Amino acid sequence: MLYAALNAKTLEFRQEDGNWQSVGSNAVPEILSADSGKICFLLNNQRYEAEIMQMNKEERWVELRINGKPARIALSTPLDKLLHDMGMDTAAAAKAAQVKAPMPGLVLRILVEAGAEVQKDDKVMILEAMKMENVIKSPGHGIVKQILVKAGQAVDKGQVLIAFE
Repeated sequence: MLYAALNAKTLEFRQEDGNWQSVGSNAVPEILSADSGKICFLLNNQRYEAEIMQMNKEERWVELRINGKPARIALSTPLDKLLHDMGMDTAAAAKAAQVKAPMPGLVLRILVEAGAEVQKDDKVMILEAMKMENVIKSPGHGIVKQILVKAGQAVDKGQVLIAFE
């Protein structure tokens, strides 16, 4: 998906099944030409010429010059759009709320205590299920508010094990 601000309006494009479509309208850009970093297209009877100036695939953005005006455009996937629409693309989404048991089992060891600060993927607990030890990791960063189980306790799938502030 490409977003571009042009003359105080935002154009959003999505590619589906190999065809580009303007999001929010039924207008489909007509590609007039595309070669070596340049693209010329018509959208709503308006002609646009875009030239790629710089691209960063890791950070997923591209700098274009559209009709002579610079524009930085975020590159995203349909999943990115869905996460954005759900409000899950913010830094707050990385904050852990709780750890739940992924399966029924027996708590063998608790590796954190209340007040401890944890990061995403830190080991917080060992859960035995079907005679195997499973490492339970933090889903995000946070401070352990409360440990709701004890070592030796049987737990059900989905049961909250640890709550974060």
